Amino acid sequence: MLTRGRFLRLAAAGLATLLGPSERAFAALAQIGRVPDKQKPQFVSRPDLDPPIVDIAVPDAETNPGHLFFASFYSPDTAVVSQYGPQILDKNRNTIWFQPLPKATSVTAFRTQEYQGKPVLTWWQGAILVPAGYGQGENVILDSSYRQIKTVSAGNGYQADVHEFQLTPAGSALITAYNPVNADLSPIGGPNPGVLLDSIVQEIDVASGRVLFEWHSWGNVGLDESNAFLPPPGDPYDYFHVNSIDVDLDGNLLVSARNTSTVYKLDRQTGAIIWRLGGNKSDFAINDGAAFAWQHDVRRRPDGTISMFDNANDGVSGQAINSQSRGLVLDVDMTYMQASRSIDYVHPTGLLVPSMGNMQTLPSGDIFIGWGLKPYFSGFTAGSQLMIDANLPDGGQSYRAFWLPWVGQPDEPPAFAARSNHNGTTTVYASWNGATEVAKWRVLAGPSATALKPIHVAPLDGFETSATVRVSSGFLAAQALDSRGRVLGTSKAEQLA
Repeated sequence: MLTRGRFLRLAAAGLATLLGPSERAFAALAQIGRVPDKQKPQFVSRPDLDPPIVDIAVPDAETNPGHLFFASFYSPDTAVVSQYGPQILDKNRNTIWFQPLPKATSVTAFRTQEYQGKPVLTWWQGAILVPAGYGQGENVILDSSYRQIKTVSAGNGYQADVHEFQLTPAGSALITAYNPVNADLSPIGGPNPGVLLDSIVQEIDVASGRVLFEWHSWGNVGLDESNAFLPPPGDPYDYFHVNSIDVDLDGNLLVSARNTSTVYKLDRQTGAIIWRLGGNKSDFAINDGAAFAWQHDVRRRPDGTISMFDNANDGVSGQAINSQSRGLVLDVDMTYMQASRSIDYVHPTGLLVPSMGNMQTLPSGDIFIGWGLKPYFSGFTAGSQLMIDANLPDGGQSYRAFWLPWVGQPDEPPAFAARSNHNGTTTVYASWNGATEVAKWRVLAGPSATALKPIHVAPLDGFETSATVRVSSGFLAAQALDSRGRVLGTSKAEQLA
């Protein structure tokens, strides 16, 4: 029998195969991203940055305002790019902001949220434990100038896990954690005593770090609800595997468990399970087309429907309920306790995603999907017509991906570099990591760093804008201008050799 632990090891060892040539068929809308030429930097003005190159296909009809948010994270089996970290791109695949993290640090769930009424950037960072597939680290909050203003850790001696970091209007954060505990696994053919992973849900007051709510799967959910294989001796049994938390319309919590294929509604005061949707003990009848399994990112939508990323399979073990993964919207009838498929969203290549993934409902009603372990991101109309398709370099992965609006104003000055040419001209390069409002660059020149005058204006051209000017001596600098011509920032002046 293929145990759960053995499956995870096979999945880690075989990622290159899982992401092989068969996943490259969608070349009509998006080509596989290339690995940058390592003999020269991507950006002259910021040679320290080498973000993954993402290919994006966006038809002219695309109208949703926003940018692509994702976080490539390090895996020794899929190390195809030189730097990893949270990244923002525009719809023309230009990097807007990138923060490389140390190579051994993984980062997930990068997105915008609100904290104390202001927009912020948030993500989780730390170490992902293999083969169990959970994290130990901390959650990070940055302001609109990219300054770190808070970190949120798990309480009561636990470590924050990779799977969820959701801020609430009350100033709290919903997070996940995992903890190995001793348990009798003999009812399912395991050892006694054995070790299982207890999935933990916490609500943390961000300002103080105080634990406001804590719930444990172990003691509330039995082994008979799990579809996970027993691991080999020495590995903990991950029978539940919490992977998302959401606040329901009545203020209680919706918790997704991958390894029970169940959505649990929890009383936010007592922790009692109010109902189960899906799995072995579902309180709902699941109508044709509505069955899901090994799901991620369960959310209640304002209209009362429930959305999720339905993986529909557990990886390479052969357990699957469908031939492809999908974004799924369910109508949930609380009177007759029935769940029906409202609509679903599938990738044109029929991706079957072994793990990770998310589904985001945009304000327009359109849908954005991150395909998790498969290196794709897709946008759909509410009626399931494909609008956007993008992908990371072959072998890349992002736990979740989002299409979100964002305005960033870095507190550091723009970057600038100048390179003299043989014909008496100079090529200048300007960039500003994270600045979203730049429309054009104005080149300044003069005999000293304090006596500079405008000599040229160039329209913004992606992350880094270059221009050639007829200057061969003195000092040069660049000013970032917005669409109205207002100065947003000025680089340091550079003296020509």
